[in-house]
Amino acid sequence: PAATAAAAAPPAPPSTLSVTPGAGPTQQRLEAELVSKGCVSTARFVRVPPDYYDQPLEFRRECLEAASVEHLCKAIVMENTRAHPSVVGWSDPAHSKYYVVMVQYSARFHADKLKAALMEVGGRRFGRQFYNMRLAPEELGMSVREFVQAYQPLILDCTYD
Repeated sequence: PAATAAAAAPPAPPSTLSVTPGAGPTQQRLEAELVSKGCVSTARFVRVPPDYYDQPLEFRRECLEAASVEHLCKAIVMENTRAHPSVVGWSDPAHSKYYVVMVQYSARFHADKLKAALMEVGGRRFGRQFYNMRLAPEELGMSVREFVQAYQPLILDCTYD
């Protein structure tokens, strides 16, 4: 009976986030940054095969041990093509030319909802005419996309106060 009760108990919560001994330098750097910022208490890094993004969603779900494919998200870089002339680059989170947006693979992205949310975050400082959200062009370069992929754990879990 005691063994049955132990087996039926819910799994223990993940341990508090710390730098994993023996992990690769990139993982250790990201974990250290997450710990120093105090923006998450738990996280799990998963190594995936090089062809991960070429595989179907079910394969990706299995790699990540997600409950369903509905739990899978992607990061996309959006550009405000009509940003106010005073807006430059990424410097101000409330008024930026570029935004990283997390979208479920199974959901439809609504640019109008993003526009409305950004106007609210920005305190409606600029009128509607200064918002036109489009997928950032490939010419933007891999540097931004690589940044998004490398820092996705930080983007997902850190928020601005």
